[in-house]
Amino acid sequence: MTAGQNRSALFAKVALAVLAVCATELFVYNSGFGYDAFEYLVIGRSLNEGYRFFAFVPSKSWGIYALVAAYLRVPYGSTHLGVSLLVTAILLLVCAATFQVVRRRGYTPRAALLSAVLVGAAALFMELNYLEPTGLVYLAGLMSFAAVTGPGADRRAWPWLAAGAWVGVGTAFKSVAVLYLVGLILWSARRMWAADHRRRVEGLEHIALMMTGCVAVIAAQAVYFWLSGRFQPYVEWTFTFPLLYYPAHVQWLSKLYTKLLWVWLVVAAAIAASFDRRIRLAIQADDKIQLLLVMGAVSLVSLLKTQSSHYAFPGAAFLLIGAAVVADQWLARCWKGSFVAIVTFGAVALTSMLVSVALYRPAALLRLVTVRQFDDEERLATELRALVPPGAAAIFLEGGTKSYWFSGHYPVWPVLNTDVQTTYFVQHRAAKLLATLDAPGLQLVEFNPRTSEYDDERFFAAPESQLFLQTVQRRLESGFTRHDTRAGVFWTRAASLSSGR
Repeated sequence: MTAGQNRSALFAKVALAVLAVCATELFVYNSGFGYDAFEYLVIGRSLNEGYRFFAFVPSKSWGIYALVAAYLRVPYGSTHLGVSLLVTAILLLVCAATFQVVRRRGYTPRAALLSAVLVGAAALFMELNYLEPTGLVYLAGLMSFAAVTGPGADRRAWPWLAAGAWVGVGTAFKSVAVLYLVGLILWSARRMWAADHRRRVEGLEHIALMMTGCVAVIAAQAVYFWLSGRFQPYVEWTFTFPLLYYPAHVQWLSKLYTKLLWVWLVVAAAIAASFDRRIRLAIQADDKIQLLLVMGAVSLVSLLKTQSSHYAFPGAAFLLIGAAVVADQWLARCWKGSFVAIVTFGAVALTSMLVSVALYRPAALLRLVTVRQFDDEERLATELRALVPPGAAAIFLEGGTKSYWFSGHYPVWPVLNTDVQTTYFVQHRAAKLLATLDAPGLQLVEFNPRTSEYDDERFFAAPESQLFLQTVQRRLESGFTRHDTRAGVFWTRAASLSSGR
């Protein structure tokens, strides 16, 4: 190619990359905050306003809240544009890190680019267009993969210690990061099985080093919360509840075979291609591919708890990298890198993505061609702020974290919504919650006795929850004044609202 052709090709690549980033940012912006993000934003803001962590029950590990608290200090960081820029930055980091790790592990630029594209597309299909810690968990796992697959890693101790430490870092965002450690251990054990005695001893040392690195990072976090008097809630909400008490359900099972259909088709196609006799031996001899598949498969165990799309990402992303590497080798060795074959492969992958969109939510494509207005949120914020004076406490049993975010108020009790954490809290500490209804700072409670919808669809199934709601109703009827408004059913200590407002 001539110098002019090289410049034209570079310009085209840069233009395509900029277009992709702009389209991603538009899609993220039009997606809105999302359900989970409201909780991260409320707790993050509370940390900046003097509340201590665990003052409110978190649904994730502490890392995402600390990140949000720091980001909210940035001018306009709390706006839709500000939050969407943070989400897009995490997505870009996920894609860039994927490209670099795959490229530096000896694979071709095409394999690295295909890996980044597939992982980036999967992120958008798996709810990472919203503010979620899942991408950061994946990055921790990717760094652990990079550590143990680097040149000369088998002859040194620090890469294995670092791999475990990266998993420990991942637990600061979600405890499911420990599944990566399980995958690393299984992969190391498989390598030991076919090795001689000396290699088996080294394998055991590697496993011990990884576990040591992981435990050391988790212990450092635990020590911090222990020294600050919050060790019990740290253990409970970071490990005990998500691993032992988070209820398993199939509420979102359909997402796995509609929205995520293309992911499993791509992975299945790559597995089938890996058995082609022309590449089979090379694939089987590549320890890095084996590790990608093991870490990916083990991480999918979290889907046994819930099939929410972002739970699939830590595992699916690794499987897609493995699929990209296999596809690259298959195209190179079986089709000699034919341009027609590459275009055909891309067209088939894109078609499968469009089919997944059509099966799940075709309207989502409108986020790429419109600019959403958030007038409804501005109206809600105005209505809520008019209901309670600044500085007073409020409880929103219907609106939950969304109402706390837009009103600027906080509850007097430690729960922020009616999700599974609150169900668990009600079952174990209902008396502590009910006692806060007497707090003098509590001026407003949103509670509709006739509602049948809560964030946790099984909230009403527990007798403790039914008794709790009945008690709340009696306490409100005896000490508060009811107001039926367009914004909902509210109860106030003083007659500051007029009925029908």
